Amino acid sequence: MKHSLSITIAMLAVVMTACTQDDMHDGTNLITFEATTSNTARSQASYSSSNPPAAFTVYAAKSGTSEVYINGDIINKTSNSPVTWESSATRYWPAYTLDFHAHVNGSGFYEYSEGTPRFKDFKPDAEASRQLDLMYAVKTNLSRQTVRLNFRHALAQVTFSAVNNSEYAIEISEVKIGNIHQQATFSFPSQDTDGTDVTGSWSGVESSATAIYSVTFNAKSVTSEKTELTGVNASEGGDGSLLLIPQKVTAWNPENKSDNYIGSYFLVKVKMTDNGNTLAYNDYIAVPVAIDWKPGVRYVYTFRFFKGSNGGYTPDPSNPISILSSIDYDISTEDFIPGEDTATDINGPQSPESQGSISGSGTDAAGEGPES
Repeated sequence: MKHSLSITIAMLAVVMTACTQDDMHDGTNLITFEATTSNTARSQASYSSSNPPAAFTVYAAKSGTSEVYINGDIINKTSNSPVTWESSATRYWPAYTLDFHAHVNGSGFYEYSEGTPRFKDFKPDAEASRQLDLMYAVKTNLSRQTVRLNFRHALAQVTFSAVNNSEYAIEISEVKIGNIHQQATFSFPSQDTDGTDVTGSWSGVESSATAIYSVTFNAKSVTSEKTELTGVNASEGGDGSLLLIPQKVTAWNPENKSDNYIGSYFLVKVKMTDNGNTLAYNDYIAVPVAIDWKPGVRYVYTFRFFKGSNGGYTPDPSNPISILSSIDYDISTEDFIPGEDTATDINGPQSPESQGSISGSGTDAAGEGPES
């Protein structure tokens, strides 16, 4: 099931005669805005109708043309209970039908090129706490009727957890993910975004430069129960999740030694102590990971520490050495706004244990399910 933020633009029209923006009006065909209520977002940085953005930007053009009628009006939220909206300009229905599109957090990247809206050369902020939920909406061929803009998430969201079943006490204080493409262009779909499986598309991902994205936090002790390292929270401060461009990247192969990592990988900052409280390891652990992210999906990576000597690697791609404890990871997926569907399991790369590899496991990889 696809889930999206539904914001209603109410076009209240009683008088059926055409008018221009400068004509005298009795107010009955004024374009006003209101918001509907939907599921609750689980991410502080993500939106839903019950957790709407403070503002969004709306555009409209004569249907089937690039003739602009509304050019970037800012719609501000003026009240929370009930939610009300106020436009930066007064607009009325024209004599012809309109195609609407809108965005949240796309300023600086949005452009309307020959009738096609897009986010050109979008680049997530390098700092996780400043990354924003990029959203878009399309509704076409309308006149004097309620317009429901269903906003969809253009980015993928990434969070981290860990489980410790090793002979060591484990603390984690940072996770990095490397060789991630950092810039691309997103084109809005031509169809309405309230349609089933209607999404926009990213282009130019593979040709862009790569970057390392990281999240840091106070050191967390990892127990045999799943420990959330970076989560999503709709009521408190920054959630620590990453909001990145959807993409596909081959995993780094530790056997292919090089001065630089070739392929995608995690660097997990780990402190390991034995039963006598003697420090066994205190550095980054490199973990290969294959990336295949889709827009509007949250990926929860869970690092699992086990007894044994095969596992992650020292953070030197020219001479990676297996560290003391074996590590698996698994991945669960869910919508930004969870619904009734069962989450899809995705397995990470797997190599023979004799090579000291990191294996992706499907164990306990189900998504967290819906939240009411």
